[in-house]
Amino acid sequence: MQLIAIIQGWALVRSVLQGTRRVGIGMFTVLLALDLHAQQTRMVLPAQPEAPSQTSTGTGAITGAVVDTTTDRPIAGAVVFLRDRPEFPTRSFVQVTTPKGRFAFLDLPSAEMYFVTAAKPGYLDGGHGRTDPRGPSTPVTLKDGQWLGDVRVAMSHPGSISGMVVDERGEPIVGAYVRVLPQVLISGRPQWLAGAVARTDDRGDYRIPGLGPGKYVVSVPAVQATLPASATVRPPNASAGPSMADVMDFGDASRAEKLVVDVGGGQQSVVGRYAVPPPPTSDGQRTAYPIAFYPNATNLADATAVDLRVSEDRSGIDFQLQPVRTTRVSGMVQGPPDAVGNLQLRLIPIGLEELGQGSEAATTVTLADGRFTFLDVPNGSYVIDARHTLLELTYTSMNDVSTAPPAPVAFSARSATSLRVSAAPSGVELSSLRDGAAVSYWGQVRTDVAGRDVDDLVLSLRRPVTLSGRIVWAPGATPSKLSLVTVLEPADGRRSLGLLSPVAVPGPRDNVLSTFTFEGLMEGEYLLRIGIGSRDAKVESISWEGQDHTDRPFDGSAGRDITGVVITLTNASSSISGIVNDGNTALTSGAAVIAFPVERERWSNDGFNPTRLTSVLTTSEGRYRLDGLPIGEYYLLAVLSKSGWGWWDS
Repeated sequence: MQLIAIIQGWALVRSVLQGTRRVGIGMFTVLLALDLHAQQTRMVLPAQPEAPSQTSTGTGAITGAVVDTTTDRPIAGAVVFLRDRPEFPTRSFVQVTTPKGRFAFLDLPSAEMYFVTAAKPGYLDGGHGRTDPRGPSTPVTLKDGQWLGDVRVAMSHPGSISGMVVDERGEPIVGAYVRVLPQVLISGRPQWLAGAVARTDDRGDYRIPGLGPGKYVVSVPAVQATLPASATVRPPNASAGPSMADVMDFGDASRAEKLVVDVGGGQQSVVGRYAVPPPPTSDGQRTAYPIAFYPNATNLADATAVDLRVSEDRSGIDFQLQPVRTTRVSGMVQGPPDAVGNLQLRLIPIGLEELGQGSEAATTVTLADGRFTFLDVPNGSYVIDARHTLLELTYTSMNDVSTAPPAPVAFSARSATSLRVSAAPSGVELSSLRDGAAVSYWGQVRTDVAGRDVDDLVLSLRRPVTLSGRIVWAPGATPSKLSLVTVLEPADGRRSLGLLSPVAVPGPRDNVLSTFTFEGLMEGEYLLRIGIGSRDAKVESISWEGQDHTDRPFDGSAGRDITGVVITLTNASSSISGIVNDGNTALTSGAAVIAFPVERERWSNDGFNPTRLTSVLTTSEGRYRLDGLPIGEYYLLAVLSKSGWGWWDS
C-alpha cells in the first residue's frame, strides 16, 4: 500500500476549527472540516430523511452507459440507481438503460456526492469506478447547472466452478455436497469463508455458479452423524421432540426413517445427507469418506486454491473420494443435570474450527445422563465442541446463491440471524444459528484419533456468562421510535466464540428505549454493537461500572454476569470532510481516505464492525466525507487504491 499522507489527530480534539483549516503533508492535502471533541465540535443535526423521490428539482445532469466489463458492449435493460448516500439516501432516482445501454438523469439537484450503481439478473452488481465486484463505487460531485457525461458503469457475468465427484471405483456419487471457500480480507487478515454450495446430479456432476473473481478452495464436506435411539432433539420453544422428519429436514417421515440405520448398541447412523461410504468390510471394519479438499487433500492447509478470473467458467475440478477405516470416540459430558442431556456435540478437525456448519467430521447427541458416542471417525486431531450457538462468515458475489450445507441435527430446527460486516468487502455476512436450548452451558475438549477406539473422554461444561442492560436517550436528545438490533461479536474475530444477537424491541418507558439480554458468553472478549435502522440516531456511548466500553470489549472469562450496561443514543452527529489533491492543484478521484484512532491499542481487537476505523472514496473532484465517527482523536490517511477495500491488505 502506498502511504500518501498522515494527519496528526490531536488537532481534531484540542482546537476549535474556525471555518476550515488546510493541513498539507506529503503529496496530498486534506481539508479538515470539524473537531470531534464532545464540547468543541460543530454538531450537525440531521434533517428528517426525505422519502426517496423520482422527481428532480435541480439543473444538473448525469448521463452515461452501462457496459460489459469483458467485451465493453452496452448492456440493455440494466436498472441504474442514483443515490446521494450508500445508506439512508435523502435522494434516490432509478432508470432502466436503453437498447444502447444509455441512461440519463436530468434536472438533478446539486450534491457533494452521488453514487451510481447498476444491477441486472445474470450479472454481478456494478458501480461507477468500481474495479472489482466487491469494491465500493466512486462517488461523483454535481454542481448547479453541471452536466456530467460519459459516466461509465461496468458489470460482469459471474464465473463458475464445475467438476465431477466419483467414488473409489470411479462411479458417480449422487447428491454429494460441494462447496467453495472464498479467500477474503477481513480486518487485514486473509480468511477462508463459507461460500456457495451445490449438489452433484445423477452423473456426479456439479456446478457452482454466481462467483466473482478471486481465490477459492473447493471441498466436499463429509459429516458422520450419530443419533442415539433414545435421544430427543427439541426445536426452539418446543416441549416435545419433533418427528424424525423434522430432525432430518426431509419433510416426509417414512422417507426420513429409511435414512437412519440402526448399527447396534442403541446407536443410529444418519445417512443420505452426505456421500454414503461402502458397507463394512468382511472383518466388520467400518469406513467413511473424510472431508476432501481439491485436488486430493484431507486438510485445508494442503489444498490447492482455484484462482478464478472475471467471468471465468472453470471446469475439471474433480474429486475421487477414497474411503478410510474409522474408529469410535465416546465419553461423558459432566455438568448440571439439566444441561448434559440431549446436547449437540460436534467433532471438528483441528484447523477447521472457524468454518461453521459443514466443517465437522462427525456429530452426535448426548443421552440423558451425558454419555456420548461418535461413530465412523477417521484418524486425525479434533476438538469436541459443545455449544448452543454457531457462527460463520459467509461470502457470495450474488445474493441468491446458497451457502448452507445441512446443519448439524440439533440445529436443523433453529433461529438464525445474518448481519453485514463493515471490515470486509461487500457480500460478507455473519450468520448465527441457535438450537433454542434454555440452558447455554458450553465446553470443549481435544482428542487425537490414531486407529484405535477412544473411550472415557470427559467434557466438562462451563457456566455461561450473561450480559444485560438498557438503551436510553442522551439528555437533550429528541426521542423517536427506532428499529434496533443489539449484537455481541468476538473482539478478536474468532468465529468459534459464537455470535449472539437478540432483537431489542422498542418500548419507551422512563426514557428507557429498550432492554437487552445476552446469554451464553464463552471465555473470550466481546464487543457490544447496536444496529439502528435510521440515520437520525447514533450511539453516543456504551458504559458499564463507570468505564467506557463504546469500542472496548467485555471479558466473558471472568465467570461473572455483566449487568447494568447502558447504551446511550443521541440525535447529534459529526463528520469530517475535505479534499484530496496531489500537493499542487490536481484533484485525486477514487483515492481512499481512511480514519483510524490515535490510540494504538484500538487498532486491533475491533471485531467485524469497527466503529472508529472507516474509509470512503473521493469523488470526481477529490472530495470526501466521513460520517458518524464517535467522539475521539483520529489519524487521517489518504492512499491511492484500485479498490476502496484494498488498503486492508497493508
